Amino acid sequence: MNRDISIKDLKIHFNTKEGKVRAVDGVSRTFQSSKITGIIGETGSGKSVLGLGILNLVSNNSTVSGSVLYEEKDLLKIKENEIREIRGKKIALIPQNPSSSFNPILKIGSHMNELFYYHGKEKKNSCKSKSLEILKKFFFSNSELVYNSYGFQLSGGMSQRALAAIGTALKPNWVIADEPTKGLDAIIRKQVYEVFYDLRSNMGVSMILITHDLMLAKKLCDEVVVMYAGKIIEEGTKNSIFNNPLHPYTRGLIDSQPNKKLIPIEGIVPSLTNLPKGCRFSPRCKVAKKTCIDYEPRLFDVNGSKVRCFLYDKSLQPL
Repeated sequence: MNRDISIKDLKIHFNTKEGKVRAVDGVSRTFQSSKITGIIGETGSGKSVLGLGILNLVSNNSTVSGSVLYEEKDLLKIKENEIREIRGKKIALIPQNPSSSFNPILKIGSHMNELFYYHGKEKKNSCKSKSLEILKKFFFSNSELVYNSYGFQLSGGMSQRALAAIGTALKPNWVIADEPTKGLDAIIRKQVYEVFYDLRSNMGVSMILITHDLMLAKKLCDEVVVMYAGKIIEEGTKNSIFNNPLHPYTRGLIDSQPNKKLIPIEGIVPSLTNLPKGCRFSPRCKVAKKTCIDYEPRLFDVNGSKVRCFLYDKSLQPL
């Protein structure tokens, strides 16, 4: 059975007092199984909302359209009891904010036991041993202590690792990891990287990695998607994105890193309630021309990559 996640024209808009927030605005892409695909971009680009949208976990004030196909089912249209069988068991989410992800009245062990008991169909007396085994894999030297702790009793780094342990406990086919190294020091980041690499290499887990950590994406991912203001603006292999970025925004992201030129991108991400006409990056782009300001570019195929930029439109004169 095909285990790719195929998204077609996905739109996730939120209705607010300030207007309609176009968080994800017409995203189409197939995430291939047995690969790790990174999604990078500044805060407000739509990365996390896209991850939540795949599992139909967005809030009630949203309008969602398009399709998310997995195992021949549209996850946006199936019944709630059907998608509950998929969440955690087949497609797991490791959310971004540990402090708001744990139920404050349940211990870490209770969160994990619930997964094994309801999804894994394990007997209650075997749930604890499986939970402790998973916690050890995430470098908890005292897994029994963590098992018996509440989320608010753990440090930020420990909470993030506990979330990752819970998310991968059932060995799902897919993991959507939203900023899994956020708030971790260099040593723990390296350990989490090793765990995720092991999940893919030895367990065959496919991943969508949402991250600001470009070094993590470069180390771990096979393919990289760059998002800006609700749209994909570039996608390609890891090597093409990091060694030969095509879009001015992608080049700016890479050049702003400490191990590169440390040159920040001028300007700010536009308000998703008041998006600019034409190319959404044009107000910040140093090479933007009138065409970019008046018209929105499509994704152009360039040497196996895709890029949303008129610089690569062969039907136009060079800009």
